[in-house]
Amino acid sequence: MIAGVMFSGKSEELIRRVRRAIIARKRVQVFKSHLDARYAGIYTVSSHDGRTVEAIPADSAAQIAQQIDPMAHVIAIDEAQFLDQGIVPLVTSLAGRGRRVIVAGTDTDFRGEPFGAMPDLMAIAEVVDKLHAICVLCGGPASRNQRLIGGRPAPYNSPQMVVDITVSSENLKSVAIPGSTESAVWNGVQGSDLNGGERAYVCQTTQVQYEEPLNWWDIRQYIEDYFSGNVGLWGLFSGFIYSVYYNLSEAGIGVGRAMRWFYDKAHPLWGGSEWPRRRGTIPEGQPTPTVTLNLQPGEIVRVKSHREILRTLNTGSKNRGLWWDAELVPYCGGTYRVLKRVTRVIDEKTGKMLEMKSPSIILDSVICQARYSGCRMHCPRSTYAYWREAWLERVGPEVAGTEESTSQINCKR
Repeated sequence: MIAGVMFSGKSEELIRRVRRAIIARKRVQVFKSHLDARYAGIYTVSSHDGRTVEAIPADSAAQIAQQIDPMAHVIAIDEAQFLDQGIVPLVTSLAGRGRRVIVAGTDTDFRGEPFGAMPDLMAIAEVVDKLHAICVLCGGPASRNQRLIGGRPAPYNSPQMVVDITVSSENLKSVAIPGSTESAVWNGVQGSDLNGGERAYVCQTTQVQYEEPLNWWDIRQYIEDYFSGNVGLWGLFSGFIYSVYYNLSEAGIGVGRAMRWFYDKAHPLWGGSEWPRRRGTIPEGQPTPTVTLNLQPGEIVRVKSHREILRTLNTGSKNRGLWWDAELVPYCGGTYRVLKRVTRVIDEKTGKMLEMKSPSIILDSVICQARYSGCRMHCPRSTYAYWREAWLERVGPEVAGTEESTSQINCKR
């Protein structure tokens, strides 16, 4: 049993033990709660220092039980605090049948109270390793979690887990608090009626509170980015260089075309992508092409080249109303797994549920990294990007096995 607060190295320790078991030629299976989609996505257990191991996402103990490999010697489960109480008899049964079971999870919530099934798991475990983090204020051992809202500690009566529906309303089933019903989650996120009796929805994004607008040139935000660990010195430096380069190319002094040409020719030197701010060629008002692949979660796709995608966009950089963002350019040519098919979204400004005329696709681990964006450089939200099926192509099973491992992108500009 590996327990402790956030940032204490629980996942890192679980990954270390899994790798040692693999070196020992043991058959290993790794599971994780589907609520944890940080870093490398829901199909991977990731540590804060970048180490990863493939995992099977699950939303309940029963789902794990259904997918247990009868030949597996070692069963590892990460983020166990998000799983239901059924995890306790499951791991007891697995251990009783001679399997080695490794469980990791956060043992207390932000109130300092026991979290989920963790107390019971720690009580029945043969060995418990309690890890500590490092306090960001004094540098000493940290044994408590803290949730901040607007820079201030969250009230005691705040929810134990926060429901986030910024991606799509279809996510509601997958982020429900363990022990609650789907109807309870719906009631928690529905607000007052809009005109005409239409329901509005609320979440962390629609209820963002701020004291005053933050100007892009306010250096305090970049200092905070660095000291919070959101971005390193190289990230700040390369972001500054790109911003200066881009704004100079758009200054209207006659050097823009030459600068974009040079960028396209020189980008292989730093391993980045071509000029990310190009626009489409289809005149606005004319229809843009559509492709129906009927992609489903779990399928493997390849993102088309940047130039191929530009041919599907109008001069406003949109395809059937969906904006093509510069943050998507580094993913062009890569191979990824389909995470979700989205047909409905919440309008962050109004809270209104919007039905998409053409479904969009979310790809696993493909997020906005805020590298090219004006006024949101180094934004840490890491929101999923939406893709049109016209920008993707299905990869056949005979190709997926050789190319799925290429889904990592070069993070340099």
